[in-house]
Amino acid sequence: LMKGFLRFTLLLSVSILFSASTIFAQNYVEIGAGNTPNSMPIYSSWNYSWSSLIYNQVDLGSAKTITKIALNCVNGPKTVTNQKVYAKLTSNATFANANYEDPLNSGYTLIFQGNLSFVNGWNDIELSTPIAYDGVQNLIIHWENRWGVSYGPQFQSTASVINNNKNCGNDAS
Repeated sequence: LMKGFLRFTLLLSVSILFSASTIFAQNYVEIGAGNTPNSMPIYSSWNYSWSSLIYNQVDLGSAKTITKIALNCVNGPKTVTNQKVYAKLTSNATFANANYEDPLNSGYTLIFQGNLSFVNGWNDIELSTPIAYDGVQNLIIHWENRWGVSYGPQFQSTASVINNNKNCGNDAS
């Protein structure tokens, strides 16, 4: 049975570190203050879940190729299997509704698929398909947790009062 859709009045977005490769140097962009533990983007309060988060152009900065993302884990070590991460550029700063994004039919690119192990602190996730960020639009990261177990990793997050993230979970499928 579905435990129900959980929508926060005070929405949370995960503090995330984007790593961008350039010809001469590697740059890192940290988004958010990271002062609240939360299970997003994996949303492992459920056996199966998804979350979608919009990262603003103002925070992301100029055009870059994003080759890694990183999450700041606070309860490692934790391992999660069967994860899928998608990305898409958007002009939207918020989500118009709480509906599932359906990455396979909505122009998303699969950027990571596999298992992840987290230790306390920052954990890099090497992207199988780098994100060609244009420096103009916002970026949606859509995460699908198909692990089948709840109570996974917790990450430092940042409180948000706009609809820039959404999630849903279920213990059955």
